Amino acid sequence: MSETAAKPARTVLVTGAPRSGTTPVGELLSGSPGAIELYEPMSDIVGDRAVRDWFPVPGQEDFDLATADDLIDRILRRRVRNTFRPENILGNLGRNKYLNRSRRTAILARLQPWKRTQVWKDPMAFFVAPRVARTTDVPVIITVRDPLSLASSFERMSWRPPVEGLVSRMRSVGMPVDARITGLLEGGIDAAKAGAVAWNLLYSVLLREMREGLPATVLVNSDLMVDPEAVRARLIAVTGLAVPKPAEAAEDKAASAEPLPEKAHIQNRSLESITQYWKKTLSEEQVAFCRDLNDELWAELEPEIRRQREAW
Repeated sequence: MSETAAKPARTVLVTGAPRSGTTPVGELLSGSPGAIELYEPMSDIVGDRAVRDWFPVPGQEDFDLATADDLIDRILRRRVRNTFRPENILGNLGRNKYLNRSRRTAILARLQPWKRTQVWKDPMAFFVAPRVARTTDVPVIITVRDPLSLASSFERMSWRPPVEGLVSRMRSVGMPVDARITGLLEGGIDAAKAGAVAWNLLYSVLLREMREGLPATVLVNSDLMVDPEAVRARLIAVTGLAVPKPAEAAEDKAASAEPLPEKAHIQNRSLESITQYWKKTLSEEQVAFCRDLNDELWAELEPEIRRQREAW
């Protein structure tokens, strides 16, 4: 397939589970000439006023289809209305009420119309992504990380995602949820196990959507290091942007000798630290929990991703 497209897209959506690689892919695309970043306008902490929940599901209470479509339309027109919820911001990863990245990039996107393409980087847009892909001309890119590495990242951050609410919202709109999850949540679970549940909830949806022909590009985050030129060529073809070359990965030996800091985004990580760090982070019980819940789904999802990659 050609590495160029006739015209760059006006908006590109990059989404996926938190900790799955949306930030490096979004930053890579945002580094293209004529592109500008739009960072997480669907954050329930600092995003648009229409968003009240972590991972809103179109059709749920307070986020019906009309509300979802209006939000999508405003994002595409660069008319995000950021919220101010200090009770959510205080103590939340150091986010500032006024100078957070979501608000700053929304203002810059609106004030710089000459930047032809806005790169909408947003894990919380996961459930609106199929609607975006099927009803607009926006290229949708979905990142995937293996379940053990994702769970390990939540554990490293000591960040327990609020999966109970997401389960309830998914069921409220008739979306299937693995029957085991209710029982797993009843006894209370830690950050790693909640991350494993989040992985299951999101990527079971992706598997169904891919089998139904979802017009989106799915990337495994480790491919940015294993075959960066292939990923870059694919992004160029999908978006029409002159995507720069990814930064080279750190040396595995050096990276493995140092413990990773407890912060969300770490520059120049090695392939080993992204795909194998779980071996240092997770207990045997956490590994067993994650494998029991997600090995079968991962074994089904991986071939779907591989088939799409080979077809491209």
